[in-house]
Amino acid sequence: MKISCIIPAYNEGARIGRVLETVTACPLIDEIIVVDDGSKDDTPQIATAFPGVKFLAHKINRGKSAAICTGLETASGEFVVLIDSDLVGLKVADLTKLIEPVIDRQAQVSISLRRNAPRFWHWIGLDYISGERVLPRRLIAEQTKEILRLPRFGLEVFMNKLIIREKLKIAVVFWPEVDSPFKYKKYGFWKGIKGELGMLADIFRTVGLFGPVRQIVAMRNLRVPGETAKKITKLSFIVPAYNEEARLGKCLESILAATANFSVPTEIIVVNNASTDKTKEVARSYPGIIVVDEPRKGLPSARQAGHLASTGEIEAHIDADTLMSPGWPEKVAIEFAKNPNLVALSGPYIYYDMSLLIRAGVKIWYGFAYLLHFVNHRVLKIGAIVQGGNFAVRKTALEKIGGFNLDAGFYSEDADLARRIQSTGRVKFTFFLPLKTSGRRFRGDGLFKTGWNYAVNHFWTMYRHRPFSREYKDIRLK
Repeated sequence: MKISCIIPAYNEGARIGRVLETVTACPLIDEIIVVDDGSKDDTPQIATAFPGVKFLAHKINRGKSAAICTGLETASGEFVVLIDSDLVGLKVADLTKLIEPVIDRQAQVSISLRRNAPRFWHWIGLDYISGERVLPRRLIAEQTKEILRLPRFGLEVFMNKLIIREKLKIAVVFWPEVDSPFKYKKYGFWKGIKGELGMLADIFRTVGLFGPVRQIVAMRNLRVPGETAKKITKLSFIVPAYNEEARLGKCLESILAATANFSVPTEIIVVNNASTDKTKEVARSYPGIIVVDEPRKGLPSARQAGHLASTGEIEAHIDADTLMSPGWPEKVAIEFAKNPNLVALSGPYIYYDMSLLIRAGVKIWYGFAYLLHFVNHRVLKIGAIVQGGNFAVRKTALEKIGGFNLDAGFYSEDADLARRIQSTGRVKFTFFLPLKTSGRRFRGDGLFKTGWNYAVNHFWTMYRHRPFSREYKDIRLK
């Protein structure tokens, strides 16, 4: 696989030399093309001093998009690496991390996340307008006419449109020591502010007012672990099942589909929790599924049995009436790999078989739940929010607290886990990790009774360290 690197440059004499020193030393790059975009400083002299670098020049400044198109006319690699010429702190190891997910075929696109990227980009794990990326040359080489018509800062979001359209897998690579100078530092305060506002205007002109949000959501769903895949050794899926013959098959099929191209080793464990129907037979009908019998009925007992049987570094606990979302395993691997202090990760439910009104109400409830999570976990440090049936935990952290509490009630087993495990590290609740599930309990018990039972038991467990009630009704609607 041949890799071409294109570096657009405009008046970057102060920085491009150090960037080229790094790029020319990277053994994974076969071809280096610098496109000078009408510089008036010594950028051309510095660039041409590096042997083996192909130097192209515009007589006048035409913008980054035009410079990239000029580079594409010369590039011969199957993939291109786009690198800004003003980077500070770039090392060969950073370029290697950026390129490896593509050449290892873990992803078709790789995007950097620099140290000084906005805090929000770090929070969501994606800088969707990063200028440093690896992608197939044909993806953009076939679109040069349209690229040349883009506004000056429309290139990255235009490339995002192409990536999303073709559903290319994306590796996000963290560069912990690399910075890109802010415009106000390069051009002065007022010119810098004007430049930032101009960039936003160009982005909106290219993809519309709500385009950036849609791109961020779509690109996060396309993420793969990238270089983090080597840090997570194994992911265990644990599915407790009591009389779930009607729904278990769809759950297992969704997990198998979501992990079909997953680069991290996985195992799927079904805990047959005192079932009296054909749950066990359904589980065994799927090749590779591990079946564990747990005669003591109850979610805590079933989760504990799965925990003891699992061999993965991370345990993903998924309820049997839940459908795995594409990209869910990748998101879990990324989150645990990038933060060694993360001990539990959870997201919300989407009740796919309930009315729009009820689903809207659930979203509002999750908003309050997130605020509660922040206060209890980050401020008071007494607990957190973990959504039972949609969470992953680090096995070593679970072992530290003695596993699941077998005396925790049905409505409070997740609250009990969150309360105890938060003392070992960070618990994260994110709206970017949803799973679809059945609303059968809402229909069986009623919306308000169900909400009341979960809310009261959560607060009782969090503040009094025991469940409010232990009684519950088995609901198995077909």
